[in-house]
Amino acid sequence: MAKGIMVIDGQRVPFDGERNVLAVIRKAGIDIPTFCYYSDLSVHGACRMCIVEDVKTGKIDASCSMEPRDGMEIRTNTARLLRHRRMILELLLAAHDCSCTTCAKSGNCRLQELAQRFGVRHIRFPNNKPRYEKDYTSYAVFRDPNKCILCGDCVRVCEELQGQGILNFAFRGSELQVMPAFDKKLGETKCVGCGQCAAVCTTGAITVNDQIGTAWAAIHDPKKRVVVQIAPAVRVAVGEAFGIPAGVNVIDKMTTALKLMGVDEVYDTNFGADMTTILEAEEFLQRLKNGGPFPMFTSCCPAWVRYLEFNAPKYLKHISTCKSPMEMFAAVIRDKYAEKDAADGRTTYNIAIMPCTAKKMEAARPEFVHNGRPDVDLVLTTRELVDMMRETGVQLDELELEPAADAAALPQNQLADRASLRATELLLTSCSTAMEGGAYSSGYRLLDIDQDTRTEVAVVRLDAAALSGQVELYGWRNGRMESLSTTALSAGITGLNRVTAGYLAGTYYPPALYITCAQSDGSRTTDVVAYQPGGHEGEMHLVNLALNDHGVSRERLRGTAELGPSDVNNDVVLELPQVRMLPQDRDPGGASAWLVDWYQYDQSGQRSRVMGTYYNVTDGWFLETPDSWEDKISVSRSDVVSGQRQVVFSLWQGEDEPPVPFLSIYKLTGSNRTTRAQAEGVITLREEEDVIYAAQFYDCGWDCGLTENDLLMKNFQTIQTSWYS
Repeated sequence: MAKGIMVIDGQRVPFDGERNVLAVIRKAGIDIPTFCYYSDLSVHGACRMCIVEDVKTGKIDASCSMEPRDGMEIRTNTARLLRHRRMILELLLAAHDCSCTTCAKSGNCRLQELAQRFGVRHIRFPNNKPRYEKDYTSYAVFRDPNKCILCGDCVRVCEELQGQGILNFAFRGSELQVMPAFDKKLGETKCVGCGQCAAVCTTGAITVNDQIGTAWAAIHDPKKRVVVQIAPAVRVAVGEAFGIPAGVNVIDKMTTALKLMGVDEVYDTNFGADMTTILEAEEFLQRLKNGGPFPMFTSCCPAWVRYLEFNAPKYLKHISTCKSPMEMFAAVIRDKYAEKDAADGRTTYNIAIMPCTAKKMEAARPEFVHNGRPDVDLVLTTRELVDMMRETGVQLDELELEPAADAAALPQNQLADRASLRATELLLTSCSTAMEGGAYSSGYRLLDIDQDTRTEVAVVRLDAAALSGQVELYGWRNGRMESLSTTALSAGITGLNRVTAGYLAGTYYPPALYITCAQSDGSRTTDVVAYQPGGHEGEMHLVNLALNDHGVSRERLRGTAELGPSDVNNDVVLELPQVRMLPQDRDPGGASAWLVDWYQYDQSGQRSRVMGTYYNVTDGWFLETPDSWEDKISVSRSDVVSGQRQVVFSLWQGEDEPPVPFLSIYKLTGSNRTTRAQAEGVITLREEEDVIYAAQFYDCGWDCGLTENDLLMKNFQTIQTSWYS
């Protein structure tokens, strides 16, 4: 993309690859208003709220559709622009159902926000727009055409991100509407219920199907026993809505809140997920025994299943026949409470709190209805639960803790009690206080390392002066916080880089800690700490699986030290990197030594190689390399073309013979990147907002062991920033 300097409201702003002028403006710290612009979607330019004034020409244009040019001078806040924006807002409001106080989007509506921001207090134009029928037919979302401002966000997200194209513009002029084809209702279309249209809608035209009233009716019914199951993703998202830091698990606070609201029992859907995993594994083994059909996909996502039903039914045979975790756990709840219901004359009412609107549609599927009742009576989204809590007056961040029930032992609770959590907080506070200002550094992780359903605290302590460190494990035992075990870290440690909780290889994926530290010689080591039986009378204790005979981890990196434990093959288990020199290299820390072997540990300390990769941190991608490449290839860069970073893989023929290229991988940027990606022989691997990754094979007479399909499906991947140490 273009590169240069723009002048925005008198300040010089450099740009390098920004998609449009709007992106450069926001880069300069100016919040320019938009309705129809989303960076993940194509540019529409319908709302015109992002208009700017070109100083040199005096022209006004939408900044979202303007390409930045070197030397361009624009104004974003002139009297003329302000008049235009206020006029646009007035016209939108004049054709809008302004029942804001009763709208589901009130307080979170972009139109409402901008009307307040620009001081629109009076609408000069009458509302002559006809009233349209509301659409209640979808289980997932509710559509009110009277609140639509025709921004087109829902149309583009459905077509471009979901590949469905359920919604589109119909009619012309003043009669223009957004609607399904042939005047169908949403419930009559092939909508998969993903809810993305509701997520991007700037007003209340499309909202999640609100079932809060139904939930309250069930909770307040004395003849109903309300049992709630909570999906894992909800446990974090709910906390953020109440100002709790992102990433904090608030399952215990949620349980307390739900009990205060009148819910009888609260369970974690994790148990259902475990059941689904086991049964899908059994089904896979059965298919393996019977010869297929393969591949086999999970059935956990109802939107995915419905998409195949409508768009690719021939692939339905590849879907697992197992229920989703929500439905599987619902069946367990229904069975477990059947006898109790008969005894006390109540009816168990099963509410599932899920992050996805498609779950509302899944609960209504006929295969999950038995004896006239669905296994899941009601599905609430995260937002609906938050609204119910606020309606009740619950202040989630101030609640005392009450653990959710352990579904594995219905209804017995086996999780850590509130005293354990308070003791954990005190322990971590004392750790951080003790380390401040000294020659020490520390870190910690919370994890169930012994898999007893209680959370332990692993504290990492480093003494930089002594070049040593250790891991201390604390857990709630016998009514108090106790020190359970200690193990040493690698000798020669000077600083702590990262503490990662992950899993080891094995049947049940035992948990472990991966502790990456800086060494006195400039390298980095990663210790692998697990909890296993041994010592006195076979008691469980911490053990460092990675230590060699000299007390230093075998997992040491030089040069490429930014690499760390990463799940590169998406098998849950963390892999550890080891750099392998290319044939032309002599320095293992050299700039071109990016061939990386990845290793896994099991609980016994057995180390095994999983895969090899060419790891390109600079360009943000890696390539899984076939074993046949070992000691046979060289790698070089060719970045001479502007907007094109190229890595060339060649067959190594020795120092006296030139390498023979057989594959190039490109990172393409710039406005003409699509044209270059479509050149003859070039394969598009991945397309992102401002970047296209592409590849090209060359005929060199050597079978490199890679095909176009390998690159597209598995071998080529982009790097996750969370992998860096």
